Amino acid sequence: MRVLIVEDNSHHAERVKTCLEKIFVDVLISVLSTEHAVVSNIDKIAAGQVDIIILDVVLPWCEPTPEMPEPPEGYDTKSPYRAGIRCLKLFLNHAVLRDIPVIVHSVVEPETLKGLPDNIPPSVLFLSKPLEPERMAQTVESFLMSLKPQRRSPSRLDAIKEATEIKFGCGDFKIDLKKALKRKS
Repeated sequence: MRVLIVEDNSHHAERVKTCLEKIFVDVLISVLSTEHAVVSNIDKIAAGQVDIIILDVVLPWCEPTPEMPEPPEGYDTKSPYRAGIRCLKLFLNHAVLRDIPVIVHSVVEPETLKGLPDNIPPSVLFLSKPLEPERMAQTVESFLMSLKPQRRSPSRLDAIKEATEIKFGCGDFKIDLKKALKRKS
């Protein structure tokens, strides 16, 4: 499983990461800490085949450095309270990322957030901070399980069941999967 955590508090991000690693086997976790990091890496995020995104709402545009990138035109640098919402919109409008589950995790209550998209899909869950990282990891697990029927696309097994003949092998070892599946049914 691949998880993207977008969180500017490195201590909190590390605690959530540690808890997720305890619950999920072979989890790969990436952490981004600014809105600029999300915007400038959106194609890399999509190419990384993320399974779930944990998104803070209050994010800085970028890390303060002498070479800070300029925010886009019209960007309100005094409004970090909407940075996560802008990132959420970016995810929801991206062809590859729009169906990826997102947990919006923030001290800002969803009812008070301005600029939310009109139709929030069921793949977006709002959680209020503080939430202990252990509970966050459990929530990630149960949220993903609850979305499985909605997110389910035809599996390889479904494709095999539809096929008329499927054979593969390696050297002298050959398997007819169609026959093998019929025996199991």
